[in-house]
Amino acid sequence: MNGQDGSEKSVEEAEGHFGEVILETKEESEDQDVLQIFGQTLLVRASILLGKSLYNQALELGQQALAVFSAVSGYIDFRNACSLLSRIHRAMGDSNQADEYERRAEEYFRLEGIQ
Repeated sequence: MNGQDGSEKSVEEAEGHFGEVILETKEESEDQDVLQIFGQTLLVRASILLGKSLYNQALELGQQALAVFSAVSGYIDFRNACSLLSRIHRAMGDSNQADEYERRAEEYFRLEGIQ
């Protein structure tokens, strides 16, 4: 039980830290690097929420991350966001949306030239 309490506390501390980063970077929207970090922070937070089965909150943050990445270049971030959104929709039982985001993730994978 102590291990579980410790891990829950660690997750809460991590979420708090990510919240601070989000607040600190939100106003610096003109800096592309800051926007990219902000989007990646949203993805990490969405992953944490997915792990906690808080699907609606995870979905909202995943969609916000995708919107942030539209302001910065780089297909890798789009691919990661789409992949996470696919996992979230699959966990929510929405296989059509999950398949669509998975298809988009694969498309960004090809565009990035990673294959």
